[in-house]
This record gives sequence, C-alpha cells and structure tokens, in this order.
Amino acid sequence: MLNCLTEHLSIWPWSEPLYRCLLSSENPCVWLLAIHWPVFLLNRDRGGLAPEMVLPLMDSLEPGPQLLQSARLLSEAAFRNRNSRSASDCCPDLLPVLIDYTAAVLPLCTPEERQNGLHWLHDCEECSWCNLHLKVAARLEKGDIQDELLDAAVAIMQGYLTAPHFDHDITQHITLYLDALEARFGTQAEQELHKRLVNWTVFEDATEPALRDYDYTRWSDAHLRARWQILLLQAFLERHPQAEKTKKCLDLWETRVEVMR
Repeated sequence: MLNCLTEHLSIWPWSEPLYRCLLSSENPCVWLLAIHWPVFLLNRDRGGLAPEMVLPLMDSLEPGPQLLQSARLLSEAAFRNRNSRSASDCCPDLLPVLIDYTAAVLPLCTPEERQNGLHWLHDCEECSWCNLHLKVAARLEKGDIQDELLDAAVAIMQGYLTAPHFDHDITQHITLYLDALEARFGTQAEQELHKRLVNWTVFEDATEPALRDYDYTRWSDAHLRARWQILLLQAFLERHPQAEKTKKCLDLWETRVEVMR
C-alpha cells in the first residue's frame, strides 16, 4: 500500500487536505512521506508549489511535524542554492526564513522530536551540511539545544578532516571546523582541537622514511592527514597567536612533515 501511495503522490497535484491526512497517520513511514511530498513537488513542478504556500501551513502543525518539515525544506533550499542551474532554481529569500523557523521550533519539541527533525537537516556536501547547523545554532540562545547543534557541526567536519581520501583545498572546511569548535568550547577550543583532531601517531607514520618504503599506502594516507593537521594548526595559530601548545606542536612537526613530501 505504501508503494501505491508513493506512486500516486508522484503524479498528483498539491492537496492540503491530503497532506494533513498523511501527517495524522500513526505510521511513521506515511508521515515521513508527507514531509517529503512538498519538497518533491517543488522539484517536479518548478514553481507549481511555492514555498510561501508551505510556510503558513506549517504554522498550524504541531512542533514535531513543524520541525521535520522546516528542516527538510531548509536542506532542500540549501541544496538548490548550491547547485542552481538558473535563478528560478534558487531560494535565496527562503533560506534565512527557514533557518529562523527551524530555530524557533526547536525549543518547543521533545528530545525525540528534535533528534528526528535534526536527522533531516542534511546536505550531501560537508561544508553546506556543517554550515546549516552553525546557522541554526547562531539563532538559538546558549543552552543544551544550541550545544547539540554545535556538537553535530563539529562532528560533521571532524569526520571529514580525519579521513581524507584525496588532497584538495580544505580552507573552507578548516574555517567551519574552527568556527564550530570555538562556538562550542570557547576558551577550551585549543585543548579540544588537540584532543579531537591532532593525532601524534599520524605525525610519526608520516615522517617515518622506512614506512614509505615497505607500506606506501599507509604512509601516504598518514602523510596527507598530517599535512591537513598542520594546515589546521596553522589556521588556529593565526586566530590565536598566544596558543602555546599549538605553537610547540608546529615547531616539532611542521618541517619534518614538509621534508617527507
């Protein structure tokens, strides 16, 4: 039956009564389908369903569905702005409205509703994904909910920076990671940086000549990550010239890593 409903929604025009009916279902698959339906129609009809039609509708929903719908629309708006083929595909005016809306709804939700809603605050590109969490967190008062979003932003970028697959410009990644780290931990940012992302075993592998000879893949992976760690430490030192621990780490490893290139 769910397959039949999905197929029909893919060809039916927008219907507010049907949307409300699907949201009232006790089956989580059905109301998740409802949450995705407006986004699908925005893509299918290219303006057939205006975002302005969805926003007033969300005002009449309970906080849990409100958060799900706003997070899903926010993710779609961010993706469109990042990958727009034409001006009509962009949602520049909608993006800040949805950021504010999502931030306003979060404190009204239960922890379980927040977890479900924030699961759909997502983008396939790490910088955009992290930035969404940072922007929503910036609209919130200091507290557990803001910390939850900042923790997610830190985790998103940390996961990317600690598992590099190929070398490329990571300036934006580093900026976002440090922004998230400093917003979350304040004066403890340097300590958290060294605990979370600076791995001395990686430095040791990256500067071991014998390792390059008998296990090039392991050495190459370590060397790339070590160079990213150096870039991260350099960026942090630029922001905080008095960071003694970071300065000592760079003095010890920066030249040794560069020599092994």
